[in-house]
Amino acid sequence: MVEAVRFGDAKPALEKLRRDAAVQTGKKTVKAQPDTQGKTVVASLASTRKLPLIKARAEIKTKEVIRTASLSKRPGYVLDYNQINTSQTNYIFKGDATYYISGAVNLYGTTTMEGGAVIKYAPTNSASILVNSTVDFQGEAFRPTIFTSRDDNTMGEAISGSTGNPTTNRYSLGLHILNSTNTTVSYTRFSFATEGSSSITAP
Repeated sequence: MVEAVRFGDAKPALEKLRRDAAVQTGKKTVKAQPDTQGKTVVASLASTRKLPLIKARAEIKTKEVIRTASLSKRPGYVLDYNQINTSQTNYIFKGDATYYISGAVNLYGTTTMEGGAVIKYAPTNSASILVNSTVDFQGEAFRPTIFTSRDDNTMGEAISGSTGNPTTNRYSLGLHILNSTNTTVSYTRFSFATEGSSSITAP
């Protein structure tokens, strides 16, 4: 089925026909007529079939090209966890972070233990946290503060030197509260420790 044809292309064939010859298709007949630009549009309609509608030409959009920058390789240092081995005052163990205790850490002032904080210990006798004043446990039933071994890769960030097997080398003491009179340990979890926590009540 032909919808349109240039007059110049059809002229040789049309000259062989009588003027105003009709083009018959199906049961209906439409005469070939020139348009205003000197072209002849041959439109044929069938009684049992309709010509498809001519869709408007879609607007062509310019493709956006994403370019990547070429970065020169330079030395860098990636820090995935916080290593603590010195005394701290008013320290906050944040719920979205991992902490590595590699030595004896004395805490003074108000210490805050947020729920979701992961505190890992080196598998030695010296790695421990000693709370000398107030500690505020802010964990929840389904979001406790986690105390675990350096070699436990199932919680928080993996620590450099981790063996991935926390059952062989346990850390000694997780949390030692020197003045536990006004301290309530709640919503915490101790894993792979020789001793999870201890407390001494001041006289």
